Amino acid sequence: MASQLRAAKIDGAGSDLLSRLMHPFIRQRIGPICSVVVIIACGLACRWILGGIAGEHLGNVAWGAMWTMLVCSFVPRARMLLVGATAMVIVFGIEFFQLTPYPARWSSEFIIARYLVGGAFEWQDLIGGAIGIILACAGIRYLRSGFVAG
Repeated sequence: MASQLRAAKIDGAGSDLLSRLMHPFIRQRIGPICSVVVIIACGLACRWILGGIAGEHLGNVAWGAMWTMLVCSFVPRARMLLVGATAMVIVFGIEFFQLTPYPARWSSEFIIARYLVGGAFEWQDLIGGAIGIILACAGIRYLRSGFVAG
């Protein structure tokens, strides 16, 4: 490994060193997984700091983007149409699941359930989730276009 580091410094390919040392399985998934953590933090910050309607809607957008990035971390080379459609099915499925009594019961007992499945059906959540999915897919497509090396 030390010889690889020296060779990378001599060749001037230090930025490529990580690519050569890291297994492709991890390298393709580290970006989406890190972005999930950032998106969750941003979504929670929106809900806690902004509060009200703005915080709720921005949190819903972040929630949709989070599911998109989770799907992308499982299938990093999939087409954006497939990633977006899969995330849309997950988001809409979870939202329609809120029409049953289980999410409300779980949300009252476990705080994490309130953020994962919500408590009550609201059609605005579908719009916010769809916007988040569209924005995340557009961002991934932009990054994949070759503008940003990676």
